[in-house]
Amino acid sequence: MLIKLNTSAVCSNQAALYRPEVDGLRAVAVLPVILFHAGVPFFSGGYIGVDIFFVISGFLITSIIARDIDNGRFSIVDFYERRARRILPALFVVILACLPLAWLWMLPNAYKDFSQSLMATVGYASNVLFYIETGYFDVTSAQKPLLHTWSLSVEEQFYVVFPLLLLGILKFGRRLTIPLLAGLALASIACSEWLQSTDPEAGFYMIFSRAWELLFGAIGALAMLGRRTDSLSLQGDWLSLAGLLLIVGSLALFPTGAATPGLLVVPCVVGTVLVLMFARSGSLSGRLLSLKPLVWVGLISYSAYLWHQPLLAFLRLRSLNEVSVWTSVPVALMSLPIAWISWRYVERPFRDRSRTSRRTIFAAAIAFSTVIFAVGAAGQLKNGFPERLSDEAQSMAGVFNEGVAAFSACLGTERHYIEPQDTCLHNRGLPETAMLYGDSHGATISRQVAKVFAAKGASLREFTHSGCMPVPELESSVPGESCRRFNTDAMSYLENHPAIDTVVLVSRWTTHLEGSLFNNDEGGNEGTIIRYMKPIAAEVPQSEPAARIRSVSRLVQQHIKSLLQRGKKVVLIYQIPEAGWDVPAYLTKEMQFGIERHIELSTASDVNKVRNAGSDAMLDDVGLHPNLLRIKPAELFCDTLQQGRCLLQKDGRALYIDDDHLSQLGASIIADRLFGAYEDEPSPDQSEPRSTVPAKTES
Repeated sequence: MLIKLNTSAVCSNQAALYRPEVDGLRAVAVLPVILFHAGVPFFSGGYIGVDIFFVISGFLITSIIARDIDNGRFSIVDFYERRARRILPALFVVILACLPLAWLWMLPNAYKDFSQSLMATVGYASNVLFYIETGYFDVTSAQKPLLHTWSLSVEEQFYVVFPLLLLGILKFGRRLTIPLLAGLALASIACSEWLQSTDPEAGFYMIFSRAWELLFGAIGALAMLGRRTDSLSLQGDWLSLAGLLLIVGSLALFPTGAATPGLLVVPCVVGTVLVLMFARSGSLSGRLLSLKPLVWVGLISYSAYLWHQPLLAFLRLRSLNEVSVWTSVPVALMSLPIAWISWRYVERPFRDRSRTSRRTIFAAAIAFSTVIFAVGAAGQLKNGFPERLSDEAQSMAGVFNEGVAAFSACLGTERHYIEPQDTCLHNRGLPETAMLYGDSHGATISRQVAKVFAAKGASLREFTHSGCMPVPELESSVPGESCRRFNTDAMSYLENHPAIDTVVLVSRWTTHLEGSLFNNDEGGNEGTIIRYMKPIAAEVPQSEPAARIRSVSRLVQQHIKSLLQRGKKVVLIYQIPEAGWDVPAYLTKEMQFGIERHIELSTASDVNKVRNAGSDAMLDDVGLHPNLLRIKPAELFCDTLQQGRCLLQKDGRALYIDDDHLSQLGASIIADRLFGAYEDEPSPDQSEPRSTVPAKTES
């Protein structure tokens, strides 16, 4: 039975006739995304351009579906044929262009991840893959050529369900359509807000928390049915201008690092709907968005979106050091002329049904998807084809995997919480009298520290959790309760096991205290982070970081003193010097690209000293105590074999598995100092307090 909408010819005006202002709106969406990914500081909110795309997609696709239903010619096969013509040809060309560069420049781990993304992209599940991959030791997103395909997967997942859903709703009555879609949109917003506080990565990538943006566009399209855009009142012109201002304001003022999608994105989404509904050729917003440069960018926006991320990712993969914005921006903008070629010679021909039949489109889609999936499966099964590298480079590249394998089973994370009874016990069979309590920096040295306690006839209980300072009164600024839960469980375990008389505290103190990552000022820059520890009890405004740092420092000191007052011996391991570079990757790339190294990799010790002055002072101010043993890694790694430098490599071997976590070789250096400290341990009746190094260091 034909489902009839009261849309008249108006729907055709809205959906079928070309609207240059929509292409202008696409340009407003894609340019900030490109500049954001290129690292331009004034576009810190540029990533919400993707949210604009979702709204545009929902609006236009719903308009097309409504038009076809009204004309009695809606067909699911036709719908997916249009999607295939629109999406697949350019996507396949981009993927094929990525393959040789990935083979030449990617290290095995990165190539393995890339192979997984190939399979996920052609299976329209890359959003799910990238959500699963997000983790503490994940490959940096800036170096993933197909990361941006997550948004394509979200759209395709939406359009698997939405046309059938819309048909089903219409069968029950046209008047229910908008209320029911609005209800679904509100449910999606609620899901999005809930995920922001429980699993922000899921909120960003998954369809359930993104659907509302597409649904807002759909509701806008349905609300316009039966209305002619050229007969809209002056009020509509003002609404469209207000919408444009909401979009521009959101792009310019969106807080850096703010989670999306969430309520902060609503103004941008509403603004996009208003522009789509009310902008017309004669209005101010319509004239602005119809400017020829914007329209030209809008026409090629899909290809520009596809090309910019691979260009930037391979630029960073090929570089040893941080890529400056002066380099990344020109490379990113190269996506525009490449996109024009792609639009002219790939997109347009395949959209022309007179030149390419439906059978050809579907057959080519199946063939290319199968080949790409097979290539991805091969890269996955072969672990990234490490044989592409020399034996020496393979050995260096494998440091990361070997390091993670040594401790990952014992490290708790937000998604993989380890219950107290399941935490690792090293040196089983010996009395359980020691605990290592910390974050991932503690996990990386746990095996080597355990050897020290084995020599003392003790087992070592390991409580480690990623991104969490081992202090019960603190919690992470990142949503989720596992850090607080971890600290509570660790202290309860300590309380219930009085035989544990030694606690080893290890943490990435500086990052947790200040909320920043490391820049070695020599090209090794980890980037930015909005993650820090904050007091649970007192709410300190984000605008007052100094007050928060003082509060955190005070609680850390109180916690250490509390352990000492309870009669525990505390081994306090200060901040481990950070590298800035991913050390094994850096050294492997040098080998891969034929760059000779004549002196072992290192960083400036002065930079390290300035970087860690705050956390060093925090720990120094705990004061001296007979049961407090201080280990200062900076004195072991810096100003030793190279004056004025902190070692990242020793005897040709990497001391780190990435840019801040020690390898087993690096961990053994700290363990050796700890072992030596115990060997030199004074007798119990000695009254002088003891430390392996002076209690105060110069800052």
